[in-house]
Amino acid sequence: MTLDIAALIAPLSDEAPSGPDLSYDSLRMEIEGAFERPVSEDGGESDVDWRKVIDQIISQGALTRDIWLPVYLMRAATFARRFDLLVEAAEWLAAMLEERWVDLHPQLDEYGFIGRKAPCESLTRISDFLGPLGRVPLIEHARFGRFSCEDIERFAEQGASAEGYGPFRATIEATDLDGITALVGRFDALRTAVRRIDGVLTMNAEGDTATNFKPTYEKLDQYRNALSAVLPGQAEAAVENAGENSVEAGDPGVGTAAFASVPAGAAFSGSIRNRDDVLRALDAICAYFNAMEPGSPVPLLLKRAREWTGLDFMTVLEDLAPGGVEEAARVLQSRRTGTASVEVSAAPESWGESQASSEW
Repeated sequence: MTLDIAALIAPLSDEAPSGPDLSYDSLRMEIEGAFERPVSEDGGESDVDWRKVIDQIISQGALTRDIWLPVYLMRAATFARRFDLLVEAAEWLAAMLEERWVDLHPQLDEYGFIGRKAPCESLTRISDFLGPLGRVPLIEHARFGRFSCEDIERFAEQGASAEGYGPFRATIEATDLDGITALVGRFDALRTAVRRIDGVLTMNAEGDTATNFKPTYEKLDQYRNALSAVLPGQAEAAVENAGENSVEAGDPGVGTAAFASVPAGAAFSGSIRNRDDVLRALDAICAYFNAMEPGSPVPLLLKRAREWTGLDFMTVLEDLAPGGVEEAARVLQSRRTGTASVEVSAAPESWGESQASSEW
């Protein structure tokens, strides 16, 4: 299934571009009812036909422009274990907010900003979205099985000792470079869509508090870090290309307030352009060593270095050797004084040479 996002956000009429408000329609009630049922122990909903719910959401999405529908589709996609659909649903929500903010449902004049914020709150909660997200398969193989976000994070933390690691490596080795590139691209597209959603809500909050997507960013970055750590060496080019393409395409989250909401532990790909990239690169290196070389002292050193990235030399020196700060200050002061003395004593000689040259 591929969503026709352009058609799903297009105006429905000149008089009512977003169409009728179907909040109390019987079909909407049925859709909402699917999300009100208790979650089973394995995080699924055994008595819900999620394929049917997905079809209902898309069907109603053709009749109205309502922020609740792409949000419901994102959540339904996680329960249905459809990562590809999850990415498309997030892009649908982002495009709807960007293109139809003035007239989409819930209407601003009736519900205010809170009416737009409320649907997105579910995307930051463990039970509603982040928990099921962790169980969505990112990669699968007909013989070796399916591997979710949580599986990949576990492989990154535990390495070869993790249960199921062998079949996972076999799946990676059986996947060509194009498949790895597509996997990385889909994940980064999801993160980009969330940043777009966050950006529109923040821009239109007008004094209200926008949805705090920090839990979502943190979870996505955990999975992205893990993904970077477990990818084989031959896939590094795929990761880098995916990251650079994201920047070239004008990723609205990069370098903006929305991106600033992402925690410092963000995954890294592409070139290093600023201090945030440095921090993410350090985190990615640490994730690799923790997964592949757990006995290495490198992460200990890099984590210490990470704490110093925003400090000046004297502050770092004080952190390393508090007793040496006074001595270093005395040495530096002595050098500055000596340099100044040399410059003062050299000035008359230079002036004299200048006069002699002039007379000559």
